Amino acid sequence: MLTAADVMTTDVVTVMPETPVRDIARLLHTKRISGVPVVSPDNRVIGIVSEGDLIGVASENSIHLTRSHRRIRTRSSDDCNRPLV
Repeated sequence: MLTAADVMTTDVVTVMPETPVRDIARLLHTKRISGVPVVSPDNRVIGIVSEGDLIGVASENSIHLTRSHRRIRTRSSDDCNRPLV
């Protein structure tokens, strides 16, 4: 039976809690990995950021931007329909 030790990666790429999300996304892409452990200053694993986490953040930000854009567009349309004085 295979064990974790048989299939694990030993050259682990990590990030710190203050690493910007954009940098993590770039790292996942360039290293062709799907997740990265987040470590404390003393190298203890305190979490993980996965592709799914990044997609969730991107999706939430996209929804907020879309809602703001619709609000702005609606106001612009109203302004265009007003008679010129």
